[in-house]
Amino acid sequence: MSLPGALLDTPLTRQLGIEVPLICGAMYPCSNPELVAAVSEAGGIGVIQPLSLVYVHRHESGAGLKLIRGLTS
Repeated sequence: MSLPGALLDTPLTRQLGIEVPLICGAMYPCSNPELVAAVSEAGGIGVIQPLSLVYVHRHESGAGLKLIRGLTS
């Protein structure tokens, strides 16, 4: 059974309820809130890289998570 509007029907998309079987892994130092949000908005899974979030992009952990939440619907 596929999700309505699913682009690709795979075991991963069905099990996780996502649209595309894409996981954007945590990449130091380039992971940022905008990348995580963009992947999530595209129907995949964006993974937060805590060291990048705090030390590279200078967001407090909670503020970075709120930013990501604000960038996604």
